[in-house]
Amino acid sequence: MKSAEDNSPPIEQADAKPSKVEVIFLILGSLGLATSFLTDTFAVIGRHTGFAFIGSIEIVQASIVFFATSAMLAATFSRQHAKVQLLTERVSPARAKVLAYISAYISAFYCVLLFIGSLWVAFETWNEHERSELLHIPLSELRLILAATLFLMAFYFLFRQVSATKVNPNSASHSSNTSVEKS
Repeated sequence: MKSAEDNSPPIEQADAKPSKVEVIFLILGSLGLATSFLTDTFAVIGRHTGFAFIGSIEIVQASIVFFATSAMLAATFSRQHAKVQLLTERVSPARAKVLAYISAYISAFYCVLLFIGSLWVAFETWNEHERSELLHIPLSELRLILAATLFLMAFYFLFRQVSATKVNPNSASHSSNTSVEKS
């Protein structure tokens, strides 16, 4: 509950209609989650009825890549990452905007580091043709999906900040809610 003296920006509501890109990520993530859920359900039922669902753990592990990367991209593109606003609610809009820039650049840098690490592991193990034990699901391709996701996230963090600077480079009061709430 806000007090009368509280001048912090209002909490932003999520858009009612997601973009086409968000819908694609939501569908991919939903398919991965449904695959994981159904696989585990059948595996548990099978254990209790004497039917072995061989490779269920591998299917769940592979589907996690799809729903986790889809969720990360959907959260990034819709600017719905979890945020802690203890500091940004107590500073001026100009300083909040600076903190949002710093947050975006740190986020991009972190994604780039994870991207480099994911690529490194993928290329180090590429010629080993690493696969899961029972179903022989290729793991290098799954690592590349993660690396591509991290690259897109880093690019988006940077692109968003560069485009926000070009739109209104000198305005300290320009939509501080947008850059603070959506970082």
